[in-house]
Amino acid sequence: MSPSVLLLLVICLSAVRAEPSAPTRTYSVLDRNTNTLLECDGCPPGTYLVSRCTATQATRCSPCPAGSFTELWNTIRECLRCHTCGCNQAMKAECRADSNRQCQCQTGHYQLENMDTCLPHSTCPPGEGVLHQGTLVADTVCQPCADGTFSDRNSAEQECVKHRRCESSAGHKRLLPGTTWHDSICVKCDGDRAQEAAEHLRGILPVFFTHHRIRRRLLRRILHKIKNGQTENGSANLSRSGLQDKLNAWLSTATATQLEQLPAILLAAGARTTGERLRTKLQNVERNLKSVCEQAASENEIKD
Repeated sequence: MSPSVLLLLVICLSAVRAEPSAPTRTYSVLDRNTNTLLECDGCPPGTYLVSRCTATQATRCSPCPAGSFTELWNTIRECLRCHTCGCNQAMKAECRADSNRQCQCQTGHYQLENMDTCLPHSTCPPGEGVLHQGTLVADTVCQPCADGTFSDRNSAEQECVKHRRCESSAGHKRLLPGTTWHDSICVKCDGDRAQEAAEHLRGILPVFFTHHRIRRRLLRRILHKIKNGQTENGSANLSRSGLQDKLNAWLSTATATQLEQLPAILLAAGARTTGERLRTKLQNVERNLKSVCEQAASENEIKD
């Protein structure tokens, strides 16, 4: 036998060994009446065993009733109950007599390995962007935003994006450089400075509170201070995100004077570190606005 023929024979034999064995379709049973060993047929997928074979009668099987199944040749006396999709799962394939119901995680969720539980995809907080979006079997992977990029929201999709450039040709000046959690702030210096500063702050204050991850109890205390001690119905039971929404609603209509008082409110509520950081932010805005706009005015005089 040539070496090439021998190699081919070895490959074929290996393939035969690797092939999975077929499901057993018969089984042996002792017939008590004749005291002989009988070879009986099993029941095919989609059915269950009603009665075993005898010397004079074949195996009797019956179809699985609705809500049950068998996937293999079997000798069981009742079909298996169809699987029920769990929390945060959606049906992928309906249960049939010969196959179990198949489930998969709902959109926005992933399944833990070897478990029947689906968890929501994690969101990347401000200052971090999505490196890999979550799938049905893997959670979201986040990464800190690199220099020159930012992400300003909790998101399971948003990547870090580049800071905007303040176009001098359009009369824009940079009021604040971008950080990892907010974009560069540009200003045009063509209106009331206090009001202009308030408008720019209004754009970053909601994400400021999200970025600093203020606790639920502290958020409730801050809102209590903002409302001058008045408690709204249902506020005590609001989640952290619900309290944040109420704070954002107030920020969207707050006057420049009210925004100036916000650091003092945070300090009075016990948010000392966050209050000091916000005070520094406001001082930087005020100082930079004055400097940038005075420089713009000087440049305009020179042009004139």
